[in-house]
Amino acid sequence: MIAFTSPFLRYSFYIISLFIMSGVISPVFSDSYEDRGNGIVFEKETGLFWQKCQAGLSGEDCSIGESHMEMAWEDTHEYCKKLKLGGRTWRMPERIELSLLVTRSQSSQPAIDTRYFPNTKTFTFWTGTEYAFYKNQAWNIGFNDGHIGRQDKGSTYAVRCVSGVLRTPKFAKNKDGTVVDKEHKLVWQECTKGRSGLDCKKGRETFQTWQEADQYCNQLKLSNRNWRLPEITELELLIDFKKESSPPVDEKFFPNTNSTMESVGDGYWSRTTPVLYKNNRYYLSFFLGSVGLKQFTEKTSYVRCVSEF
Repeated sequence: MIAFTSPFLRYSFYIISLFIMSGVISPVFSDSYEDRGNGIVFEKETGLFWQKCQAGLSGEDCSIGESHMEMAWEDTHEYCKKLKLGGRTWRMPERIELSLLVTRSQSSQPAIDTRYFPNTKTFTFWTGTEYAFYKNQAWNIGFNDGHIGRQDKGSTYAVRCVSGVLRTPKFAKNKDGTVVDKEHKLVWQECTKGRSGLDCKKGRETFQTWQEADQYCNQLKLSNRNWRLPEITELELLIDFKKESSPPVDEKFFPNTNSTMESVGDGYWSRTTPVLYKNNRYYLSFFLGSVGLKQFTEKTSYVRCVSEF
């Protein structure tokens, strides 16, 4: 079971554990952004174009307008569709796209690079991604601390539109127990630690502390590669947000992925450390696809390592 040492941590877990994204992949002072000077910010790594100012604001420093403009989820799509900016076609960002704007490596708010997205309020922003298990809800991200949750579509939140093509993983299974994501240049361990063989049917996964998981990946001898624990945003690339059954992953590539209910203590460790809780780490649950926060000494999560090429 997950243990909480204080009421404050229990409350924090309620708010944060509903899906927290790390921005370690996109550092605080990233050189991957380019301000086009026309209300658009270009992100070089993903090839996406972003609305510089959140909906309701404008101007070079996004200081003009209504800073508290919020809308229901259905209205966000119409807003982005009608947005006239730079002659581009705009849409709502998918959850993985918006989460990559979050910077978890800074202690100040908002959790975004304000050099390129000035005057961003620490509000919750809608994503364009529905919650597959309950179609009346959709995912949202808070730019106060990067937490990600889901709410009924009738709730009102802030909006930032995006333009461009979503980069989705392109998986290919090797014959050495690894899976390649060609789109993001990552190599994954096919089986959870403790499992092996065809379709990962041999053995059984066991809970690990974060230290044990980190050591295991660093010492893993597989396919003559250097392995490590994944960032939380890398783990999220494995999620199929449209799959309506558990686990929300492509089981053709990642068979027998553990999908234990979160109340039991579950999930896969990431190496991402939250700024506000240095003794905690983020984990991703493949029960519903949620991301949680727990103390790194807890022996309650599983391990799947990643490598780069």
